[in-house]
Parts: sequence; C-alpha cells; structure tokens
Amino acid sequence: MSSSLHLILITACVVMQTLAQCGRSDHPNCANWKNNGFCNNAGYTLAMKQQYCPFTCPGICGVPATTAPPPATTTAPVIENANCGKWNADPANAFCANPAITVQQKQIFCKKTCAFEIAPTSDCAIYASAAGVLIRVSTTNRTPFPGTAVGFSNGASVVPLYAYAGSRCTVTLFEGPPVDVIPGTSVTAGSLPGAAGNFQKITNPSATAYTCTCN
Repeated sequence: MSSSLHLILITACVVMQTLAQCGRSDHPNCANWKNNGFCNNAGYTLAMKQQYCPFTCPGICGVPATTAPPPATTTAPVIENANCGKWNADPANAFCANPAITVQQKQIFCKKTCAFEIAPTSDCAIYASAAGVLIRVSTTNRTPFPGTAVGFSNGASVVPLYAYAGSRCTVTLFEGPPVDVIPGTSVTAGSLPGAAGNFQKITNPSATAYTCTCN
C-alpha cells in the first residue's frame, strides 16, 4: 500500500469518527450561544459543541453553517460553562449574586449554578465570604414589620458582601450579636430596598443580622 493511500485512509477514518460525534440538528439556542462565545470558548469541550451546535459552530463537523436544518424541538440538557462553580465561589467575582451580571448572562453561561438567582424562591438572601469562599448563608421569606432578625455572621470569618431583596421587599441590616437584635429598636447598619431580581452590594461589613420585610 502506498504511503499516499495509507494517509488517505487514516484521514477518512478520522473524518468518519468526527462526524459520528456530531448531532443531527442544532439546539434552538445555538444562535444565542454562538453570539456569546460558545463556539470559541475552551470551557466547552469539542464533543459538547458537536452534539449541540454541529451546524452553527463552523468547521467542527465539516458542514457549513448555512446548510443547517431546522432547530431540534427536543429539550437538551442544561449546558454550563466549566468555570461556573469557580466564578461563583470567588468573592471578588460572585457571578450569580453580582449586580453587574444580568439575568440573561446568568441564564446563558451558568443556568444551573445560578438557578436561585435567576428565579429566587425566597424573598431575601444574604451572600458572604466565609474563609475566602462566597456562600449564600441565609434566605428568608417576607415577614410583617418588624419581623424577626436572622443572624448570618459568627465573627470575622464571615463577611457579608451582597444582599438580595425581592420585589417590594427591604433588607434591613443590624450590627451586634444576632441574639441581641430587636428589629424596630436596635440601630440599623443599613437598609436595602429591593426589586424583582435585584442584588445589591453590602457596604457595611460589620453587619451580623438582617430582617426581610415586604409590603
């Protein structure tokens, strides 16, 4: 067998193996994913791109994007960037709770990791840095004023960074031991009125408790 023929056969085998990994149609969200960097993002494997967007991502399946068939109607598994956990756990980033990150961006890149922040199931929540890792330390539902203070800090190891207050709700922060806080009487450490999907930065790191009141 000539070396040229041998090379052709090897190439054909590689092409056939690659095509075998490709999906038969694009996921309905491929156009949006491509616009947000899905096709060129190293956080997604080639196999994922071939499975979900074989026609939209150019060159990965050897078929021009212009020949794509109609989008598939089946629901594909939630695809996340491989760095979502890292982004969200970093207090300097706080991807899911960061006011600078839009709901649309959370849905596109970290839909599973940011599920609560995309569609909160509680009226209020506090996010803090605990030993250098961002955690959602407490959530609560609306209470009539003055409500009951919810403690979230056990000293310097927990530093509050962000608060979520839902539509027509207000997060009121307090200092001092949480057991000593008397809402309506104790001196507050800040008040953060909210709106649907609203996350705000806590500017008083000494806060140790909060109330969630809504009207």
